[in-house]
Amino acid sequence: MDDDGKLLEPARETGRGGTHFGRSLRLRLLWIASSLLLGLLLLGALADAYLRPLPGSTTDDEVRTPAARQAFFQTWQAALARLQQGSMGLWEPPPSAQRFSWWDRSRKLPNESGVRLVLRRHLSSDIDLRGLQPILLETLPDGVRISYLVSVEPRSSEFLIPIEPAGIPAGTGKIEEGLTRDLLFAEGLPPGQVFTLGDKILVASAGSSYRFQWTVRRATADAGLWRIREVDPTPFEASPDLEGMAIAASKNAPVLLVCSQDRLNQIEAEQEAAWKAFQDRCGEIRQKTDQYATQVLKGVPGIPRKGQPFGVGTGTPTTTLEAAGLGLFGGALLGGFSGHAGLGADLGAVGGGPGGYWYSQERRPETSLREARRKILSYRNGLIGAYEEELQERAREREASLFRGETAGFGERPRKN
Repeated sequence: MDDDGKLLEPARETGRGGTHFGRSLRLRLLWIASSLLLGLLLLGALADAYLRPLPGSTTDDEVRTPAARQAFFQTWQAALARLQQGSMGLWEPPPSAQRFSWWDRSRKLPNESGVRLVLRRHLSSDIDLRGLQPILLETLPDGVRISYLVSVEPRSSEFLIPIEPAGIPAGTGKIEEGLTRDLLFAEGLPPGQVFTLGDKILVASAGSSYRFQWTVRRATADAGLWRIREVDPTPFEASPDLEGMAIAASKNAPVLLVCSQDRLNQIEAEQEAAWKAFQDRCGEIRQKTDQYATQVLKGVPGIPRKGQPFGVGTGTPTTTLEAAGLGLFGGALLGGFSGHAGLGADLGAVGGGPGGYWYSQERRPETSLREARRKILSYRNGLIGAYEEELQERAREREASLFRGETAGFGERPRKN
């Protein structure tokens, strides 16, 4: 400062330099802090992208080629056949399980939510999924193969049941034997096929825990998503497409399905109602034929009537043909559909009933009886033919719908968990 109190020039230059240095330091510190923060954010993003598990695809990515579908069907039926024999086979849980670390679960295994979604597609709607635990991992050239221990709880008891050609009960008449092959017993089944309810086997009880092994045969990580490409079937498959294949195959060989108790109750009611209606219709044919036979035979000369003796002047009493003769005669005429078994015999060889009502072999009106027999058979066969045509028309409609994959009333859509 000079004598007048003014600051000297060097002093002003020193002050400016100090101010500039402080501002520069603050800028440098701010840049360093910003760089560190940016680096940490970038590092965190990279770590999250690397460590976070890949999401699972929500679409159905399973291979659906005809060959793959057929292989899946064969595996499913073979596993059910083992189950019928009392062996878990494909679904047998292993005695021990592989341990998986956090790193394995997050980086090596398919996303669990995606796996659960796929598994639900292979479980019927009345099966609740309770647990899904990985137990074995195998690395493949194009993905991984992973087995799981699955725990489910059915809301209704589940039964293994065969689909086979309908058997002919003992004592069934010839008419029924010839028509059974065209009868529709239950919704969704081909003609002549039935659920053999007497051979059902309990698989899992309602409300109880049921565990089985299930394998994802191939899963791949594509475009940032886990995709399930191939899986094993479960014991509780309910795909309409798969069951449609089983129904179609039942025409050539017995097949197996697992059905709920509720479904079996419905099946039993359907099959009993179909069989009763079938028997009633066949009984109606017999009754109409018997009535027609009564009318035709009344016009045959030499056939004894009520109150007529067997021989003039013998005094031998007689019962009515309607009560003893025609009933047995009508039954004999109706006894044979396939190839008309038994109907080709001469009326004199039809033992028991009407035989005692013909005067004698020499006096019997052969021409009239043969004509009566022809009329009765023609009438009966016409009734049978009309009913057979009805059954065949319904059978053709059912088979056409099955070939289109429209298995009405059969199979349950999977339910989302």
